[in-house]
Amino acid sequence: MRSAVALLLLAAACGLPHPSDPYRVTVDVGPWMHDLATDDELDRVEARSRLEALGEAGFPALRAGLHREPPSARVGICEAVWRLGLTDGVPILIEAAHDPAPDVRQQAMLGLGHIGDLRGRPVVEAGLDDPSSPVRLAAALSCRAPDLCVSPAALARLVDIAIHDDIPTSLWARAALVHIMGRGGETAQVVQANIERTAVPAVAAGSLDERARAAILA
Repeated sequence: MRSAVALLLLAAACGLPHPSDPYRVTVDVGPWMHDLATDDELDRVEARSRLEALGEAGFPALRAGLHREPPSARVGICEAVWRLGLTDGVPILIEAAHDPAPDVRQQAMLGLGHIGDLRGRPVVEAGLDDPSSPVRLAAALSCRAPDLCVSPAALARLVDIAIHDDIPTSLWARAALVHIMGRGGETAQVVQANIERTAVPAVAAGSLDERARAAILA
């Protein structure tokens, strides 16, 4: 209801009459999309808030923006989508997760974890192997969501990240493993098996840093 009211207010303030029906208005979101890329943080936040106020009605424009706007604006598009928390926005985030810009992929991963829709599972699991460390971090963080990281390969990779990746990424991977283990079940058993296979040997044979991280897991 709030989104509908906001849309009407925005349309009344910024819209143009629809040629076939005087009671219908259209909203030009172009200026807001462009403002997502501005250096002024207040303008960026205002633009994103206006786009969020459109709710699902703004999704077609946001999706189109993935192909028209610069990377900084595409990051804002992902933020607007996942802050709404609507499952209808998942396809937009899945598409953004394949963006050539790492910052965009990172926000898409965070969004998929925030919403938790299972359609995002293959993308989140694949994100654990992304060449960009911030994207791997976002994927590891998103693995805390129930059932977003369940394949044996993804769970093994999560354990590997917790031991061998850079410190921020490894910390979030370890946090995700704690969440997964805490839920129990078959997935937790797979994690435990991977810890025994990977972490225990690393305690004895890894670098000083790897031994410390592996010891925490083991």
